[in-house]
Amino acid sequence: MSWQPLERSTPYRNGRPIDIGDEVQWANDKYVVTVRDLKPLEGSNAPEGKHISIRRQDRQPCQDWRDFQRIKNQLAGPEWEAVELYPAESRLVDGANQYHLWAFNMKFEGIGWNKRLVARQAQTSMYAPGAVQRDPEPVDLQYGGLTKLRDLIADNPPYPFAEEA
Repeated sequence: MSWQPLERSTPYRNGRPIDIGDEVQWANDKYVVTVRDLKPLEGSNAPEGKHISIRRQDRQPCQDWRDFQRIKNQLAGPEWEAVELYPAESRLVDGANQYHLWAFNMKFEGIGWNKRLVARQAQTSMYAPGAVQRDPEPVDLQYGGLTKLRDLIADNPPYPFAEEA
């Protein structure tokens, strides 16, 4: 099944449209996503951000990293970074097979990788024997387009085996 971009949608409960306040709902054939802008507390130097809440249409569990990356790219931006928090048990919220990303227009210094690496299945035997990797889809480059991606990595090229889709 190929990826369908998210489109604005109307939230419903029991067959009736509902108001979800300052959140905006998006959906495609697989996911329903709500986005809420995060405003820093007064006097804080924290950046503005977005809370992105993701669930499947059928309410089943999901954890497809590429889908979540596409959602983050479309609703926050391809150069925004996001985290999924695994909280202390005292702050645990787990009631609806729903996943939450907190996205910010900043780099998380000291967390994550410094270079882009996207391997095709044929390349995994050399770098990760036994790994199963889907080949990237052209849609993975749709936000900003291929030219923008080339500009982003021009000063920090990918590993030699990381091909563009």
